[in-house]
Amino acid sequence: MSDYQKLTDFISDFLDTSGISFAYQDAKQYLQMKFNNPVELQIKFIEDLNKWHKDGSNILEALREIRNSAVRRGVKNSFNERAADSIITSMQNGKTVAEGMIGNFNDEIISLFTIGEKTNTVVELTNEYLINANTQNDIKKGSLKKLLYPFIMTLVCISIMVAINDYGVPMLNEMGLHVERLKGDSKKLLDYSSIVSTIWGPFSVILTASWLFYVITKNTYTGKVRWIPSRRMLDKIPPYSIHKQLTAMKLIKQISMLSRSGLALKDTVETISQNATAYEKYYLNKVKILLGNNTGTIATYLNVNLLSEDLFQRLSSLAKQEGENAKMNAIFVAGERSGEAAQDEIKRALKYLVPAVWLLMIFLVMTLILGVISFQGSAKNLI
Repeated sequence: MSDYQKLTDFISDFLDTSGISFAYQDAKQYLQMKFNNPVELQIKFIEDLNKWHKDGSNILEALREIRNSAVRRGVKNSFNERAADSIITSMQNGKTVAEGMIGNFNDEIISLFTIGEKTNTVVELTNEYLINANTQNDIKKGSLKKLLYPFIMTLVCISIMVAINDYGVPMLNEMGLHVERLKGDSKKLLDYSSIVSTIWGPFSVILTASWLFYVITKNTYTGKVRWIPSRRMLDKIPPYSIHKQLTAMKLIKQISMLSRSGLALKDTVETISQNATAYEKYYLNKVKILLGNNTGTIATYLNVNLLSEDLFQRLSSLAKQEGENAKMNAIFVAGERSGEAAQDEIKRALKYLVPAVWLLMIFLVMTLILGVISFQGSAKNLI
């Protein structure tokens, strides 16, 4: 073996063992799916398919109608056209709907249809999936709405102050005007603009780096690495705490969905694990271990530190009731309460963040307004 081959093998092994290559593949797949087949379009397609089915059409007829509707709109190679063509071709060749979805839909939806077709519960699972997807979307959108206006206004004010310091002041100096003679609120505006201009660059870099770190680690980081807080510690603070609650809602509802389709709990967990993220697998693997070691209630198997203490106690009480329906109800209630817990976590995170952003926005707006008004009165001091 040549030295070059040894080096490439060493680099390849390092990338695999460190997880970098898998992270790269996940990122590549995510970006391809994000831009070519956005989740929003996938969900809309499933909703349309579900509506056609409820109206009495079989799947092939519904797919043809969705495709024809996309063609009539004149959008070439649209998602609906590509997805419908792929599934129609698959079914005409004797394959399943799930097989026709490969390449256009994410693994979660493909897995859903795979189980649904095997257990003849496609409609039920689809309805449940759409409800869960809309719930998560509403939770996320509700939190963003409260921050959107003050955040945008704050960015606008910061941009104006940076422009004043970096362009306005040098321009006035070049014109031979004495900016240092300004007094009162106009002087404060220049001082604050200088401070904002100085710290904005490093602050934006730190903010962007923090956001990227969260995006990269939220579904991949599960243990503890030197110089980085453990995942258990990160999960106690937003936005990781919110992500944990949303993950709990997603997993518990998936378990509830698939269990009601007739799958045994062990098979359900195994099925979900096939398309789960590293973070989700971390908890699902714990459930698998408990399934192999215990013969207790459903609460015993889900005692993996994913649910909050209050929610787990509620699940434990419901799981002690007799009958299979009681078990299904316990899982269903846990999933619903996980969504409420996620909303509560968001409210706690926004309790101080929203007022802080509003106060910052008001301060910057008033600084700009008072500075401009004062400038009109003290402009003669510039000469």
